Amino acid sequence: MSMSPVVRDAWMLRKLLEKATGIKVYKAELGSFSSFNLYRGIVQEYKDETNTHITVAQGSWSITEGGEYKVSLYTPTITIGYKRMINAQLVRNIANNIVDALNSKFGKDCWNTCNEEHRCWLPLSRVSFYLQIPNFEQYN
Repeated sequence: MSMSPVVRDAWMLRKLLEKATGIKVYKAELGSFSSFNLYRGIVQEYKDETNTHITVAQGSWSITEGGEYKVSLYTPTITIGYKRMINAQLVRNIANNIVDALNSKFGKDCWNTCNEEHRCWLPLSRVSFYLQIPNFEQYN
């Protein structure tokens, strides 16, 4: 049984990110944007509570336009006294590896990101962004 193109693209993206970063990549769900009363606790966000990891949630997908994904990087939070900080250097290194992999796979002008968001929690912080990429089938 073969995978549908929608499922295959999400799987291929997770594999691309895992290979590029050397970090475990998990499938995540986007949740409902239409419900303002929906609360997701921090423990529902983490797929691994102690290790750096990435989650990928699939949004819209089109056979001609490609897919939209929410990519979240979870990294250990740096604490100094009462101050909490995102490990910016680690996030930058992971992001650079992701950019290099996407450029290598699709080309510099064929993908896009938007709406970056940062959350500083303990023990892990999250940096998320939306990623728009073409379908993998077009680039094999």
